[in-house]
Amino acid sequence: MSLVQVNTATITSATADVQLDGINTDDVYVVFASGVTISVNTAYLQLRVTKDVTGTTTTQTTANYDYATKTLKANTSFSNFSGVNQTRKYVAGAEPISNDVAGENENFLFYLYNFNNASEYSFVTCEEMIIGSTSTNLQGDIGGFVYTVAEAHNGFSISGDSCTITGGTFTLYKVI
Repeated sequence: MSLVQVNTATITSATADVQLDGINTDDVYVVFASGVTISVNTAYLQLRVTKDVTGTTTTQTTANYDYATKTLKANTSFSNFSGVNQTRKYVAGAEPISNDVAGENENFLFYLYNFNNASEYSFVTCEEMIIGSTSTNLQGDIGGFVYTVAEAHNGFSISGDSCTITGGTFTLYKVI
């Protein structure tokens, strides 16, 4: 397996939405994000697909996201998180991320399937990790989501829900 970089964004000041577009083949794609920080304490990041609408990459916000994740926590019991016909998939299930202690951040890896295929649903498998305010406040999620509209998608969107993204590196690769 080889990775070919398609798009990258390094965030150094507050932004509402990070869009990684450039998907134009039927290959599998992968999104890596590291060191993601937000503007407020205790808020969420949300994931959505994008598509080309008359030459403009547009985030899809309709209630067509179905998802399920298992959350593994270092300081408490495991939990499940799922939803049907939602307007987004939250990063790290039902757990918010914070900014009240230096070093708190989020990292994730997403594999993107069927994005360029207008006859199939776009599907994403998710591996997510949050580094919290203490050494025992760590969690990881594994799961996925599907966008239940058969149409071609050109990319991926990560945005804040009641916050902005203040840092991090986001990179889209094509898997060869």
